[in-house]
Amino acid sequence: MEVKTLEIRDAGTFIPVMAINLDPRDEAERWLFARAGYGPDGDAQSQYVVVVKLATLECQHGPYGWYDTSPRTMLLAHQHIVENWQFLTNGDVIDVEYILGETTIRKVSERLESSATKPPHSTYNRERRIEGLGS
Repeated sequence: MEVKTLEIRDAGTFIPVMAINLDPRDEAERWLFARAGYGPDGDAQSQYVVVVKLATLECQHGPYGWYDTSPRTMLLAHQHIVENWQFLTNGDVIDVEYILGETTIRKVSERLESSATKPPHSTYNRERRIEGLGS
């Protein structure tokens, strides 16, 4: 199990989230994930990423769980997180407008916008973009 904190951004939207990949670290986690319905083994379980909105604690274990409440922002952001998990690091920005090709410049984290000295972004923020969504 691996946890990352991320910033989801869209037009006029800021959502801090915690994402948890259910790749079991040991037999106890594998067994509990299996009992909860996430598949019998680590290969099946590791396909799940639980995304939790930190402000409200609303969560889903898959992108389409957001369909009724957030069919654009959270659905697309969750899908992007699942598909790009290995490239994401704590604090990365998931910019839905950028993913959809509505903007050409990725949003900068609010935590860095007001800072006079901005540390370099991760490779993900400079180079990754989901292909095939939107444009």
